[in-house]
Parts: sequence; C-alpha cells; structure tokens
Amino acid sequence: MNDYNVNDFGEAHFYQEKKGCRRGITCSGTIQAIEKKFILFKDNEDHLYLAERSTFKFVKSIFEDKTKL
Repeated sequence: MNDYNVNDFGEAHFYQEKKGCRRGITCSGTIQAIEKKFILFKDNEDHLYLAERSTFKFVKSIFEDKTKL
C-alpha cells in the first residue's frame, strides 16, 4: 500500500533501467495523478514526469510558502 495521494507535496525518487544501465532522478514537487501502473509527478520547475509505480519512491513533506510574510 502506498502512503501518498494526489496533490501531496514532497521528494520523489524514481529510476529507469535501459540496456543494463540504471539511472535515477530525485526532485521535489507534487503528485498530479495516480493510475494503476503509472504516476504523473510535477516538479517545482513545472516539468512533468511519468513514472512507473514500481520504481517510484516518495517522501511526503509539508509545503511552506516562504514568499508570504
């Protein structure tokens, strides 16, 4: 069972393996959608990532807007 939902903010880590080479990405952002096999994740720079659920690791954080006083 996962411990994240749509619109959760936090740090995501997911990897891809191709031809025996394994590459990983770690970034902060928000989960946009959760499907049966895939997760759509949007990082803080508005880049979208479609990751397989089996390779997706997520640590939920509390978003603090430091621009407002």
